[in-house]
Amino acid sequence: MVLAVYYCKKTQAFITRPCKSGVCASCLENIISNNSVDVNSIRCPICRESITLPQGGVSAFPPSFLVNQLLDLMARQRREIVPKCATHMSQELLFCETCDMIFCIMCEGSVHGGTHTVIPFSIAIKRMSEILIYKAQSCVHNLNSAQDNVATELDKLEVNSKVAIDAANQSFDALQALINKRRQEVLANIDNICGQKKRAFREQQQLIEAEKVKVERDCEGLESEMEVRHITKKIADLNERLDATSMLAEPRENAFITYQWEGQMEQLISSFTSFGKIRTSSTFPALCKAEIGPSTTFLKSEVLVSTIDFNGRPRVDGGDPIDVILKDSNGDECHYQLTDKENGTYSISYMPHVLGTHYLNISIFDRAIRGSPFELEVTPHISPVSKVGGKGNGFLDFSQPTSVAIAPCGTLYILDTGNNRIKLLGADGSFIGHMTTDGLEKQGCTGRYFCLSHSIAITPCGTLMAVNWRTKLITELDRDGKVVKQFTSPELQQPTCIAVSSNSDVIIADNTAECLFIFDHIGRLKKKVYKVLKEDGSTYVLRNVSGLTVAPNDDILVADNHIISFSPDGAFKRTITNPPVKGKAGGFYSGITVDVHGNILATKTERGRACVEVHRIQDHILFYIDSFSDKLKRPAGLITTPDYHVYVCDLGNDSLKKYKYR
Repeated sequence: MVLAVYYCKKTQAFITRPCKSGVCASCLENIISNNSVDVNSIRCPICRESITLPQGGVSAFPPSFLVNQLLDLMARQRREIVPKCATHMSQELLFCETCDMIFCIMCEGSVHGGTHTVIPFSIAIKRMSEILIYKAQSCVHNLNSAQDNVATELDKLEVNSKVAIDAANQSFDALQALINKRRQEVLANIDNICGQKKRAFREQQQLIEAEKVKVERDCEGLESEMEVRHITKKIADLNERLDATSMLAEPRENAFITYQWEGQMEQLISSFTSFGKIRTSSTFPALCKAEIGPSTTFLKSEVLVSTIDFNGRPRVDGGDPIDVILKDSNGDECHYQLTDKENGTYSISYMPHVLGTHYLNISIFDRAIRGSPFELEVTPHISPVSKVGGKGNGFLDFSQPTSVAIAPCGTLYILDTGNNRIKLLGADGSFIGHMTTDGLEKQGCTGRYFCLSHSIAITPCGTLMAVNWRTKLITELDRDGKVVKQFTSPELQQPTCIAVSSNSDVIIADNTAECLFIFDHIGRLKKKVYKVLKEDGSTYVLRNVSGLTVAPNDDILVADNHIISFSPDGAFKRTITNPPVKGKAGGFYSGITVDVHGNILATKTERGRACVEVHRIQDHILFYIDSFSDKLKRPAGLITTPDYHVYVCDLGNDSLKKYKYR
């Protein structure tokens, strides 16, 4: 049987109509009073059936005994559970969720009105009971999960212990096999040596026996010999044999043979004591943490995992089985390198190639560490890792820094053009000193190159060279700033860039002369490069060269609004980056270098945007260094280090900035 009831909170009087639905009597009275069409019938608010009113009105409907009994039961239960006001016994207590307070409306009045959320205390108790039950069920669920986890770990312990026992047995069986093999080798060696000695003794015994036979044969008949000369000869022969027998009297071999092991036993005991290592761990994965560093495309990024035991103490040794899953924003797995630092920490290094959110899962013993999985936001922005300088002439100030070089020891040489000096800085940016010489006067020294010769027969390592566009002097300095030599050429008009090859050839770019000059190490002009015909048939004129360098293979790279390369003898090879399309605004390069790994780095300014381009030697651009947090302004010369750092002269900001580019 289905019981349909229309319940009104204002009354508990229910009646049953012919459709068998239970409806509140007062609600039916309201429906009839609002019905102006037909006062003799109404529609059931539950089934919408039209019902004729009996004589006597609503009160003539039979009462719903079942519903009324249920309501009486509910009222009794509420009276038993919900306390009433001590002063107003018929008034049920209310609960203010805003104030977290139980009150009687007759006692408190409208204090909890307005924006306060007020509900009957019975409902509040019911909600709290439901919350209590839910929390209890959650605790039970967590405890059940904990029981399952512990049981699973126990099963793994059983399996791993059996594997460890099998591995230990195999290692000791292999060791026993090696001992047995060595014992057989030693015993066989003893038998072999003893046999050799025995053969030597037997051979000597045979020689002795043979000599005895000869002596006995020679002495036969001597008793009856009467010839004096014959006896004299026999005596002389026996004297010779007597000397020979004295040699046979000493054993040619000896009986010495022994087995020595006492001195090695201590070493064996020490080795056996440390043989086989049982590895375990007190790491508690839920407390382990990961330090997430910034992630930038094409740069090596690192996550440092620190392991902690159950008591919250950092671990001090390694060896934990760490599982790592790293996926990029496309869901593809990324390559990473896991390094155990053996001090309780582990390094996860990776190089993202895709922008967006990467996901990193780290688990120990197949259990996730705290916070895993991690979201790694990969951005394209590269900011400087350090910066030195500012406008001025102080120890760490610059005025128009145009070029930079680095010595093998890490010392930085920065051409401070506006201050007519070369500034020396340590690898950490600390001030070392200044170089000043006649070759740097008149603020005209625009390019310089630290000569790192690949052929020590020609140019000493450590030579510093600079070109002055005003005086047209090319100056070579030692590390102390002393002039080694200076030279010039009447054909130089406005030399702006300088580079040195591995055989100490000096390459000078002169925009006014529209020429590339190649001098030998003593300043004699070897070749001039004028207009060249490129692979597309166009003619290239060297009139706006702003960047010049020499690659590790001695190719000459020239940059203006694009980058082209020449062979060491000045012959055109190819275009590395194309110039801007005619009629469209394009940027220009102001510095170029090639690192020891074959990457081309070039500073470029374009439409108010300055950056450092990183190219493969084959020609395509890998990415840009945008100096996001400290924008470049007119970047000029640059130089790299073997560990993928680049120093850039920021001419517009009078500073030297250092970036990591891999």
